[in-house]
Amino acid sequence: MLNKNDNKPFIVGIAGGTSSGKSTLCATLEEKLSRYKTTTIHSDSYYKKILPKVVAPISGIIYDDYNHPNSLEKDEFITAIRSLTKTDADIILIDSLFTLYYEETRSMSDLKIFIDLPSDERLIRRIRRNTKRGLSFDEITAYYLDSVRYRHNEFVEPTRLFADFIINGNYNETTLNVITKWITSNLTE
Repeated sequence: MLNKNDNKPFIVGIAGGTSSGKSTLCATLEEKLSRYKTTTIHSDSYYKKILPKVVAPISGIIYDDYNHPNSLEKDEFITAIRSLTKTDADIILIDSLFTLYYEETRSMSDLKIFIDLPSDERLIRRIRRNTKRGLSFDEITAYYLDSVRYRHNEFVEPTRLFADFIINGNYNETTLNVITKWITSNLTE
């Protein structure tokens, strides 16, 4: 299968705030598109070993800054995506807070999706996820309230204007069908 437009894999860039459902959407799309060779690249694999720091605007606490575009090894991330375009993949899914922030990933993406979910719901999801990883409620909420929400407003939220589709983070089967039909309509034998 090839992208009708240029004989390369069809690339879907997926962005949205922390815990909005980016990874879940990628996994669901991989399942729904299982008849194609679909692969997902997660930017979480490209965080710098030494992260930039952020000083919380209210508390003054210094944190590792996972929510700044400079927190990723951007060149490695972009190179990895470009390498995937030379494989036999039919579809490549990009999962990152910064998919629509970086001009390179925007321009590579044939379809750009922003997952919208209210901040309170994203916080609840983040608490559930990170307590399973061994973090305390206080650690999770302090970091979120001191840093994550500000970085979201600064770097993630403004990128929604680059999206082709803005979907609700509580998407349903109709949403999934629209996305999968759009993708498959752009593939050819």
